[in-house]
Amino acid sequence: MKNEKCVALIQIYKSKEVMWNSKVVNYHNKSKREDAWKDIGDQMKMPVQDLKKMTTLLASYRREKFRIKMSHITGSGTIPYSTNAFFVSYFLR
Repeated sequence: MKNEKCVALIQIYKSKEVMWNSKVVNYHNKSKREDAWKDIGDQMKMPVQDLKKMTTLLASYRREKFRIKMSHITGSGTIPYSTNAFFVSYFLR
């Protein structure tokens, strides 16, 4: 998936709170979450199976966020950790 598509996926995913916000009433409702995936697929004009890359992006984001956090805690080196993952900043917006 190209970078532009990944960014679009992140933005659409963020707009669907049922996918990521555990405080939303329907967060645990599997059919609502599947409906959200289908809606994302329609917007992106891609099959839902291809969109499941979002789980990989989320895992990578968590890993990068942890590395950044640990670089500040340990004080290892004078320059804090900086990620090369292009999509991390889109999660932080």
